[in-house]
Amino acid sequence: MAKQKEELHLLATSKESAVSIYQEIHGIPAVNASPEKLSGLTEPRSNHPLRPAMWKDHQVVHNYGAKDGQRLVVTASDVVFKLNGKNNHKPGREDNAILTPEGNMHEGYIAEAQEWYKDPFIALWSVAFVFHNVNKLNRVAVVSIEANFPQGIPQDIVRKQYNSAMNTRLPLIELAPEYGATVSISNDGKTEQVPLDPLIAVQLIRDRVLTKEWQDQMQTITPSRVVRDEWGTRRGLVTLGLTRTPRE
Repeated sequence: MAKQKEELHLLATSKESAVSIYQEIHGIPAVNASPEKLSGLTEPRSNHPLRPAMWKDHQVVHNYGAKDGQRLVVTASDVVFKLNGKNNHKPGREDNAILTPEGNMHEGYIAEAQEWYKDPFIALWSVAFVFHNVNKLNRVAVVSIEANFPQGIPQDIVRKQYNSAMNTRLPLIELAPEYGATVSISNDGKTEQVPLDPLIAVQLIRDRVLTKEWQDQMQTITPSRVVRDEWGTRRGLVTLGLTRTPRE
């Protein structure tokens, strides 16, 4: 049987890194369709990732349709991050003045993060994926990773690790082992949560979405590559969620 032809569409200007990684792993065509190319449309803001993911899917299918040989279109939402049940965004989404005239981070943002994490907390990341197969909606999946921190993070660590490019402001998954956090994954709104080793939490998110027998694989899967070492940076859940697709 001939190998299935696949193409990845990413409807966001911030996802160029995901395109390059996807091509690196699979060697298949990828198209980055930015909102500017679609009459200036921008994705809707939402506290749930499914709405923007469905919007992206509609825009891609409506504006591009199925090309010759194309079998699979994948769209994904940005990561929705909630802290103790409250939605949070990275600085700049709601206020562009995140730097002082001297180019330094405003102290207010660091102080805000210090307040967030001074006591025990629950962090929740959610991503929605929409799959179209031969012009037919094939699957919708929402994946969530939850980290339950039984203790707060010291203020000096928050300041040292602060990163305005993250919704969380801190690399929480990486900090989870040091602070005794338990990490779990859930799918499609189900209440069941499967415990995860924090070091492979990001790696496993893609298999939970795309592998039917995910429960069996949870017991045996090991990371095929050390993401931080090989790529040098934490790419985020969306990027890694798109590094694997169903094949015939």
